[in-house]
Amino acid sequence: MNKNKEEQNLTVIGKAFSLASNITTKFSWFGITASSAAGFFYKNIFFFIPVVVFISILIVIHICKANNISIIKGIFNMFAYNMQYSFDEWTAQYVYHSQEKMSFYTTYKVKALQTGVDHIRVRFNWSGATESNPINPIPICEDDYKSDRLEFFQREYGYNHYKLYGKNPISKNDAPIKLGVKLENLEDKSKIASPHLLTSISVVTKKLNMRVILPSNIHPENIRCLEYLHSTDDFEWHDLSKDCVLEKIGNEYHITWVVDKPIFGGKYILSWDPRVS
Repeated sequence: MNKNKEEQNLTVIGKAFSLASNITTKFSWFGITASSAAGFFYKNIFFFIPVVVFISILIVIHICKANNISIIKGIFNMFAYNMQYSFDEWTAQYVYHSQEKMSFYTTYKVKALQTGVDHIRVRFNWSGATESNPINPIPICEDDYKSDRLEFFQREYGYNHYKLYGKNPISKNDAPIKLGVKLENLEDKSKIASPHLLTSISVVTKKLNMRVILPSNIHPENIRCLEYLHSTDDFEWHDLSKDCVLEKIGNEYHITWVVDKPIFGGKYILSWDPRVS
């Protein structure tokens, strides 16, 4: 596998040199020598340097995309703006109880990056929501969760934005804490909810877990796991469906997708076609 990738990379580089050679040959037909061409480039060096840099970046991006190299993730995460916290782990779980009834749970393992972090910002939207059937998220406070309250502060780009407060502020040297939100009793009587789970990475995250649970009479087909460089993109950066795991556990289907170091600012969509029996 690695050998094939190396051969593909060498092929791309070889094509670039071949193109340069062909261009030089074409110039010679018009009496343009290598030295005169070099002089022309030297005189216009401040124009050609950005062009060369741009072309080099395109070649690197092509190689990274073709081989699923994580350098792009590193670059995007490196330029993430400074936040008060990061997530060691982010889990989003969408549960179908039937064709019309669902629940959604999202949990965060929060690591403070400065002193006195008392809340995180979260946002939610559900494709089955309407004015008469709005979402009603509440904090998860049971077990070892440290959630305290959830406060709505704005609606933007179709999402409800909230501040999720912990029971006590945390600081940089404190151990990570678990916070969570749940949306229960979601009803899709009009059957307008789209069969997908979307997570936009608004916080630097070490590990993203996406999980969908379906009853045995709703069989998932054509499962797709798509990674996007930006949350507003319409075209995926990578199709990572091969990383998705489908299991039959008891009377349920479990679809699981785990992403290490997801792209900051990107989005991840797990979708499926439901076959109802």
